Amino acid sequence: MITIKAELAEKLLEKRLQQVVEELRDIASRQNLQLVRDIVNDLYQKSLNEVLLEQNKKLI
Repeated sequence: MITIKAELAEKLLEKRLQQVVEELRDIASRQNLQLVRDIVNDLYQKSLNEVLLEQNKKLI
C-alpha cells in the first residue's frame, strides 16, 4: 500500500501538488502507526512461565 501511494504521489507531483502532500502525509501516518504497534508488541512479551500458567488455567 505504501509503494502504491508513493507511486501515485510521484505521478501527481506535476499535476496536483496538494494531493501529493496529502498522499505523503498518509504514508507517514501509516508508517508511524506500524512503528507504534511494533513498539507496544515488543514491550509486552509473555514469559514461558506466564504462557504455561494461562494454558493450565484454560485446561482446568
